[in-house]
Amino acid sequence: MKSKNKNYLTVIILFSISFFLILTLSSCNFSNSSNQPPNYYSGYKAVDVELEPLVQSASRKSLLPLKITIINEGAYDASGLFFLSYPFPYLTFNKSQMSLFQDNQKGLAVYNTSTKRFGKNIDAVLKGKNMNHPFSDTKIDLIYLKPNLMMTQSEKMFTISLDYCYNYSIFVNVPLCINPNYDLSSIESVCKVEPIYLSGGQGSIVSVDRIEPVEYLDGNNIVLILKIYLVNHGSGEITDAEITDCFSKEDSNTNLFEAKRIRLRDLKIGNHAYNELAKEYPLNEDNSFEIEVPLKNKDVGPYKTPLSFTIDYGYKDSRSVQVTVK
Repeated sequence: MKSKNKNYLTVIILFSISFFLILTLSSCNFSNSSNQPPNYYSGYKAVDVELEPLVQSASRKSLLPLKITIINEGAYDASGLFFLSYPFPYLTFNKSQMSLFQDNQKGLAVYNTSTKRFGKNIDAVLKGKNMNHPFSDTKIDLIYLKPNLMMTQSEKMFTISLDYCYNYSIFVNVPLCINPNYDLSSIESVCKVEPIYLSGGQGSIVSVDRIEPVEYLDGNNIVLILKIYLVNHGSGEITDAEITDCFSKEDSNTNLFEAKRIRLRDLKIGNHAYNELAKEYPLNEDNSFEIEVPLKNKDVGPYKTPLSFTIDYGYKDSRSVQVTVK
């Protein structure tokens, strides 16, 4: 009887130890999976703007409060220009609670020759998200507009707009096949030169979704042509990488295509940097552009190597709200 109880006790102890080990290993696995660092270089977000009137209507004797939120939800630093426009002189700028839109010309408006509207200009810099800065950089302001309707004027509805543009970037790192002289019928090729498709974005509102490489031999040298396709995932439009005049150009004929110019930099293939190709390139109508890369003389067979580069571009968008003054 004692032997039977002893065996039973041993089974219980072994079962308890096994159960404890299973729980420990499971918790370790769960901990490891949940502690994976986030990939900031994915998704399709960048700078977003919210324009929110705190009241839908105001009396002509009261101030009209307006909340402005500017947030960078992408992976790259943004430097932006913001133009708040309102129907001057029916509405005039009174004050800024957080000083984002405040200046020394209280109540005065700037005339924008492009939009033909009065308003306030500001610029702002917002940091991108990364391991050292994992939170979305946000700027908030509460401004007050003063109605200036005469008592004899009837109730009016006004549109308030915030036009903005900013610099942003895209970083790409993908494997590239170098194989300009492959013959799949005679040898087993290491890799094949074919389009490279990217999904999931690069932490920017504009992404690189496809790269089409073409390679050929020019004497003993390899010439690589890369056609890179950009996709706009937002409601705005891609503009020139230099945004200093993003609101100064008027579209005289919307049917005419005007090429925007992006900037390519930090191009590397393998361990070789091609700094001489760091310059601006015009975008085609399908948001693609081409670069030609003269590779060094290669006597070795086909191989794979990393391709990486950064694209700088400008982005332009607008938000608007309607308010009523009684």
